[in-house]
Amino acid sequence: MSDSLAGIDKVHELTIRYLDANYDLKGKTVEEYAYEYESLYHQIYHALREAHRTVRAQYK
Repeated sequence: MSDSLAGIDKVHELTIRYLDANYDLKGKTVEEYAYEYESLYHQIYHALREAHRTVRAQYK
């Protein structure tokens, strides 16, 4: 598995864990859940990318 695919899988896993732990999603529609998931996924993805860039820059 490439690093980018592994990273995407990790973001997906973290997003689901965070939603399960911090949001009461019972009673939400599929659309509401999808919106929450997509929004949080993008936030986590961009935070991880920025952290990765920062670490790479420190070791150049």
